[in-house]
Amino acid sequence: MYKLGISSTEFDCLIKPMKRKDIAEITGISESYISQIKKGRSVSKVFAYAICKAICKDYEIEDLFVKNN
Repeated sequence: MYKLGISSTEFDCLIKPMKRKDIAEITGISESYISQIKKGRSVSKVFAYAICKAICKDYEIEDLFVKNN
C-alpha cells in the first residue's frame, strides 16, 4: 500500500491544471476516493501508478507516494 508522500497543498497544485474530475475519468477512481487519498488514505500500487501517470506521463510512484509498511 502507498500513501501520498507530498502535502495536500502540493497535490492540489499538481492536479490544478486538470481537476479531480478529469483524473477520476482517466484512472477510473472516484473523485471522493481521490479526496480521501489527498487526506492520507492508502492506495494500492496500481492506483498510485494510475494517479501518477494521469498527472504526468513522466512521474513514477516514488515521485508522489511513499510505501507503507
